[in-house]
Amino acid sequence: MEPMQEEVISALKKDDWVLALQVMTTVDAFAEQRYRFERDYDTDLRDLGHIALLPAFKFKRLKRDAVRSVEKGLHKINDELYQKLCRDFNYCERRDMPLSRLISYLIGVLDVIYGEGAIALAVLIAKREYLDKVCNCPK
Repeated sequence: MEPMQEEVISALKKDDWVLALQVMTTVDAFAEQRYRFERDYDTDLRDLGHIALLPAFKFKRLKRDAVRSVEKGLHKINDELYQKLCRDFNYCERRDMPLSRLISYLIGVLDVIYGEGAIALAVLIAKREYLDKVCNCPK
């Protein structure tokens, strides 16, 4: 198995909130969300040990807020994603493709735009069916 395939499979096994933390700590376009998040929770997002010691109610809120924060960041860069994925790739017509092919395509597009962190972001977008919303695909 190729290293990238292993990394994608590993990312698919992760919870969405873990992927969101990974995106915020590796993709420069999400630096603003990361700094705001770290300030609000008074923690380094790379320190999962510290995060695991948060009180249960705060940990539950952190998990929810991590995914929401990345989704809000995606809304800010929506135009570029919309053009590349909804128009050029014609996502709505291809959304029934195997998940592995969709993720591979997303990685290619996101790697050009963001570089590091593209795999976590691609998997999070695919798992949460974010493109269905962005591209306004019929249900």
